[in-house]
Order: sequence, then C-alpha cells, then structure tokens
Amino acid sequence: MKSFCFQLNRRNVLTLLLAIFFALPAFSQQLTVQGTVIDENGEPVIGASVVASSGAGAATDFDGKFTLNVSSDAMLTVSYVGHSPQEVAVNGKSDILVKLSPSSVVLDEVVAIGYGVVKKSDATGSVSMLKPDEIEAGLATSAQDLLVGKSP
Repeated sequence: MKSFCFQLNRRNVLTLLLAIFFALPAFSQQLTVQGTVIDENGEPVIGASVVASSGAGAATDFDGKFTLNVSSDAMLTVSYVGHSPQEVAVNGKSDILVKLSPSSVVLDEVVAIGYGVVKKSDATGSVSMLKPDEIEAGLATSAQDLLVGKSP
C-alpha cells in the first residue's frame, strides 16, 4: 500500500514559495484611524481632505473629525483651501490630531476671457468690466442681450 507523502521537488517548492509571497499582503495589519483636523486657532476644519498613501480618503465632518481604514505604516496627507498641506505618519496610532497652518500664497487678480484665464496685468487688447447694477434686466432673452450697448 502506498502512503501519501508530500514530495519536495523543485516544482512543489516554487509553488509553496509563490503562495506564501502572494499571501503576505493579506497579513498586513489594517488599522482604523480616527482623527481631528484643527486650524491655527484650535477651531475644527470642516471639509478638509484626508488621503492615505494607499489611496483611501475621507473628508472631515462638522467637528473636524475623520475615520479611515489604513495600514499601520500609512502616510496621511491633510489639505484644505488656504492652508498648507501636511503629511502625518500613522505609525500604528489610532487617534491623530492634525494642526493646519495658513498658507501665505497670495492669488493675483485674474481676468476670465472667452477661451481661458489670464492675469489682469497680462491681459492685452480691449478688456472692459461691467458691474451687475449697470445691467438692466428689461426684455432680455439671453445673457448676450443684457450686454448689448454696454460694452464696446
């Protein structure tokens, strides 16, 4: 009678190693990270974007809080309009506090034209500005009719 015995030949060893190699990512530790995003005054930041290095993301709620399921070694990038983006390492922590600092980038005046946007100082040619209180709503059927005779 033949007994069933696992034979260690080259093919079986390679198959075993490949199975272990592809199974290792399944053993990486997933962690539920909860955190709060505040500004320089300690006020919660509503609607800040929190994105993990794995691609998972969330937005902060009315209290500046977020929850994400990430690996224990993930990096979080927190960004909000008017503030400098900040990167935070999870390092196995389940509770994170992120303080955003205001960005000192100043936006220049821009002019919206029919085929793009340019800085006001770079605009050449005829550009005119029309204020809403200068427009009479009369019998106009389109936006173009509102502008007739108001701008050269």
